[in-house]
Amino acid sequence: MAYNHLPENYHLHREIDMRKDKRIAFWLNFIGTLVFIATGVVGYFLHPFTDWMVFDLYQILALILGLFAYIILHELIHAFFMRLFCKGKINFGFHTYAAFAGMKSGYFTKLEYIIIALAPVVLLGTALVLLNVYLPTAWFWAIFIIQGQNIAGAVGDYYVIILLLKTPRATLVNDDGMSMRYYTGEGHAVRYDEDPVDEFPDLQ
Repeated sequence: MAYNHLPENYHLHREIDMRKDKRIAFWLNFIGTLVFIATGVVGYFLHPFTDWMVFDLYQILALILGLFAYIILHELIHAFFMRLFCKGKINFGFHTYAAFAGMKSGYFTKLEYIIIALAPVVLLGTALVLLNVYLPTAWFWAIFIIQGQNIAGAVGDYYVIILLLKTPRATLVNDDGMSMRYYTGEGHAVRYDEDPVDEFPDLQ
């Protein structure tokens, strides 16, 4: 269960702030670019670039609108699952290179936050795969480029999940959109690879 306030005996374990840590932001964008290129390589083997020549005005417009719609839907899905687990106020915004959705008053369990983080890439990715399967092949690249944005644009979500998986089971996550904090119970060792201790409640 999520909380609208930090429970007693919890302390800050780690903070990630993309606004302050420019090095992390740079590397995430760099890796995201590589992932996008790799996705394009996969697309080339599925449908060679000669198919690009059949793009018409409608497909170009659909691609442009789809890229913008994807950004909005990605954050709305994050927000939906945040509200599903915790009845707090969602704050939306855009900072330099990324849109975001967060909840300053929400403290989520590990399982809840993993669902929140991965829901957009999984749900939108599934929808885009279905569109690629059922729409005419002439639409392949218009849809697949958006899929590339879906997979590559979630590198920040992958990063925070990898860090989260290394924390104790009873960890709580607070995410205001551009920064997040992991909290663990008082007296709980901060080693990433430790097993949960029995006296902590199972917050999942």
